[in-house]
This record gives sequence, structure tokens and C-alpha cells, in this order.
Amino acid sequence: VYIPNGVYYIKNMNSNYYLHVKNGGAENFTDVCQYLKYSSSSSELNQIRQMWKLFYLGDGRYSIRPMNRLSMGLDITSGNVDIFHIGTNDTLSGVATYARWSIEWYSTGYVFKGNGNNNSTMQINNASTGLSATVSASTYSTALNCRWELSAVSSPPAGAYLYDTGSNSVV
Repeated sequence: VYIPNGVYYIKNMNSNYYLHVKNGGAENFTDVCQYLKYSSSSSELNQIRQMWKLFYLGDGRYSIRPMNRLSMGLDITSGNVDIFHIGTNDTLSGVATYARWSIEWYSTGYVFKGNGNNNSTMQINNASTGLSATVSASTYSTALNCRWELSAVSSPPAGAYLYDTGSNSVV
């Protein structure tokens, strides 16, 4: 399966909530969780918390960057899925292994594996269907809480964002 480069919403197949940068954070180790999809009437700053830029690096691996800070990447830290600074070099050698993902199709959704590792499948912690449940990485599974739907964002935001370095968030 090849996913075209672009900006996507990523929705969990079990809970029907969207992958979301917790509290709009933009610093290392900011958690990601599942949350209700922001509507088009919500502020752009809220909407970008749920937009993810996928880029094919080669060798079956992708970088997944939060649109609220494109120098960060979705990664795995000690079994937790969070965002971490990975720079802006979207090449296989330029993105650290902990921030590379393989994306496989399974039945009704995609399974995301950290650098293709079966011990690092992105899933909702404890298969929770609760709002704001944390996203973690665990042993390979094709259960619904490990499957994700991708929806392309037809008109992603363009332009520059300003960051408050005190709060490490978009202003």
C-alpha cells in the first residue's frame, strides 16, 4: 500500500475519534490522544491539532508530522506515541528510526507500525473509547483500536504560524 504524500485526518476505527495533539502542544514528548473532530467553524488553531502531514521516505517508511509544528514528528518513546523534534529533512536517512512509520492496510483500516516493528503498533491505550484517551504503541494487533482511517484534507492551512516559546504552543 502506498499512501500519497499529503495532509490527513487520522481516525481510530474503534472509537471514531481523531488523532489529536494534546492541548495543541508543540514541544518534545507532547502526548497525542483521541478527540472529537473539530468542525470547519472551529478556529484554524484547533483544527490543525488534528491534521497530520504524511511523507513517503522510501523503503516502506513514512514521516508523520503534526501540522501545528512541522519540525516535529510522531514518534514512539518508551511505548508512548508522542511528538518529538526531528528537524525538517524528509529523507530516509534524515528521519530518526523512532519517527519512521510503516503503514499497512488490514481489512477496514490502516495499521501503523513504528519503523515496521511488530512491537510498536499505534493504538488507543487499553482500547479505550473515552474522549482524550492516550495513544500508545504495543505488540502488533489488528483489533479495531489498532486500525486507523485516513481522510485527505482537501485544503490544508498554508502560511506561517507563530510559536510562544514560553508555552511551546501556536499563537
